[in-house]
Amino acid sequence: MRLGYQPTEADIRRYQSGRGLNVDGDVGPKTRAALHKDLLACRDLSVPMAAFSSSPVTEEKAVVPVAVETQVKRKFSLFGGGGSFGSFGLAPLAGMDWQVVAVLATVILLTLILGLLLQNSVVSAIHKIRAEVEP
Repeated sequence: MRLGYQPTEADIRRYQSGRGLNVDGDVGPKTRAALHKDLLACRDLSVPMAAFSSSPVTEEKAVVPVAVETQVKRKFSLFGGGGSFGSFGLAPLAGMDWQVVAVLATVILLTLILGLLLQNSVVSAIHKIRAEVEP
């Protein structure tokens, strides 16, 4: 009311429109932050406003510097999904020690070799089971 607006949806929309905010009639964080700034700018208030210099609501601000975000995107675009492994990607390996990655690669390689060596016995076991089950 101090700013010339009533707590009605029409006045909220009018205020949002005048401040260049998203006009949705909802008093969200951005609208509250703008109201707080406008109240701090009022000169006719009886309470000293120096005690209220920090905003009770936050505005959306970039948390990570643009340069850091660019480096992270570049790093994970090399390891992320869309590569030869599809949506799984290599992103989980990006933060691991090289020794852990070497052990994982060795285990995967040994599993593949074991699978190739046991392929004939697995296939013959499946054929044997199928022959016993099917009439």
